[in-house]
Amino acid sequence: ELRQCLSGHPRWQAIRQKLAKQDEEKLLVELNSALGTLGDEAKEQQLAALIQGMAEGARSGHNGHVSDGEG
Repeated sequence: ELRQCLSGHPRWQAIRQKLAKQDEEKLLVELNSALGTLGDEAKEQQLAALIQGMAEGARSGHNGHVSDGEG
């Protein structure tokens, strides 16, 4: 889902690096920085929902594993 929203976005490479390192805190920072810059309302809503789900998973102690869809 992240790739669907962010592929081609200037922050995509940095986001993929945070995914590879499984650094959820920095990943959330990157995703929030991309929010509002996509130029597509549907993608903005999808990204906001992903961010919210990740943040809720982190607060509840669940591993909100996120993948870029590869592998």
